[in-house]
Amino acid sequence: LGTLTYIIPFQVVELLQSNKFFMAAVAATVDEPDKKHFNYTIPISIQKYSFISRKPDEVSRIYLFTAPFTLETWASLICVILITSPVLYVINRLVPTQDLKVKGFCTVKNCFWYIYGALLQQGGMYLPQADSGRLVIGFWWIVVIVLVTTYCGNLVAFLTFPKFQPGLDYFFQLFKHNEYEQYGLRNSTFFEKYAMVSTRNEFHRYMEHAIIYNNMKEENIDAVKAGSRVNIDWRINLQLIIQNHFEKDKECTFALGKENFLDEQIALMMPSNSPYLNLINEQITRLSQMGFIERWHQSNLPSMDKCNGRGVLRQITNHKVNLD
Repeated sequence: LGTLTYIIPFQVVELLQSNKFFMAAVAATVDEPDKKHFNYTIPISIQKYSFISRKPDEVSRIYLFTAPFTLETWASLICVILITSPVLYVINRLVPTQDLKVKGFCTVKNCFWYIYGALLQQGGMYLPQADSGRLVIGFWWIVVIVLVTTYCGNLVAFLTFPKFQPGLDYFFQLFKHNEYEQYGLRNSTFFEKYAMVSTRNEFHRYMEHAIIYNNMKEENIDAVKAGSRVNIDWRINLQLIIQNHFEKDKECTFALGKENFLDEQIALMMPSNSPYLNLINEQITRLSQMGFIERWHQSNLPSMDKCNGRGVLRQITNHKVNLD
C-alpha cells in the first residue's frame, strides 16, 4: 500500500495538468506540495510507520517460586533465621530458674527447626515459659504472618501475569538487540526518502543494512517470526500481517513497536488552481469532525483486537494458571 500512494503514475499527473478532470480519486502521499504542478487536498488519512518483530518469549518458570522476593530479601530472611535461632537458645538457657527452661529449646538445632517450621506455618510442640522467650516467639510469628501474606499475594500475581523477556518497543533499541540479523523495508516508500534527510542516526544505520523487498516472498515474514528479522512498514500493513497469521495459527507470534516514528499524510489530488479545492477541503474537514473517516478506518482497516489490550483483558478475565 505504501508504494501505491507514494509513487503516482505519470499518466494520472498528466491528466490533472490538462485541467480536464475534476479530481484524481487516488490516495497520494503529500510530498513537497510546493514543487508539484497540482494540488493536494487536506489529508484524508495519516498512516504511521512502525516495525514488526517477534513477540518476546515468556520468562522460564523454573524459578517462579523465588520470583515474589528479590535476592536481597531472600538473603535477609536467611540471615534473620540464623540470628533468631541462637537468640532463642540463649534466652532459654539464661532464664533464672530451671522451671522456666524448656527442654525443646535446649539446643541450637531444635531452636532452628522451630523457627524454620514457624516460617512454614507448622508450629511446634513447645512454647517458652519465660516472658523474654515468648516475646521473641511473638515477634517472630508476626514476621511470619507478614512474610507469608506478602509472598502468597505476589506469587498469585506472578502466576496470573507471566513475565516476558525484554522486547523491542522503540526504534532506538533496535541495534542493541544482537539477535536481529536482517532489516527489511518495502521498496519505494516514503520512509526511504525521509530517512535520507533525517537527523536520526538510527534511520541512516537502518537504511545502510536494509533489505529492500518488492513482494511477499522477499518480505520473508518467516524470518521475522523466527526472531532474526525486523520489517518496517505502515502500521496498518503490519496489523494485517498479524491478523492473518493469528487467524491461521491461532496465536499472537508478532509484536508491533510502541513507537510510531513517522507520519505519512495521504490526500486526494486536484488540478492546479482548482476553484473547488476549498470546497473539497471543507467537506473532508466536516467528515473528519463528525467521525465518519475514523469510522471508515475502524470498519475497513485491519485491527489487532485479539492481540492487543482488549485481547489481554479477555485473557485476564478467563485466565488459567499453569506451571508449564
